[in-house]
Amino acid sequence: MRFPFNLLMRPLGGIGIDRSARGPNNERPGFTEAMTELFNKNEELIIVVTPEGTRGRNDKWKTGFYHIAKAANVPICMGYVDYKNKVTGVCKPFYPTDYEKDMKMIMNFYKTITPKFPENFAVDREFQ
Repeated sequence: MRFPFNLLMRPLGGIGIDRSARGPNNERPGFTEAMTELFNKNEELIIVVTPEGTRGRNDKWKTGFYHIAKAANVPICMGYVDYKNKVTGVCKPFYPTDYEKDMKMIMNFYKTITPKFPENFAVDREFQ
């Protein structure tokens, strides 16, 4: 982790992931593999991912969160803040089993949530 983030994140239990470019001089695991390895090495580990991958609108979600959970055999919990209804929460955990079915279920769940900036959020059209 780079300064100044390391000053805050390490005392809170943050773990850095090498995101430098891979190549002949840097044979590191990919992000999904590195996260799976972290889950396998730690008895307790929680990660928070925003799968749309940005703070701006993105109609295509990144699916690494799903592949990490599947490979590490850990559950997915969908968190939300519904600004329209003024509620927040986390859904019941589920273990990923069938990619297409699970992603459709995730998109159907988030279609019912109203974000703070609706113009900046979209569910993945591939799974609607």
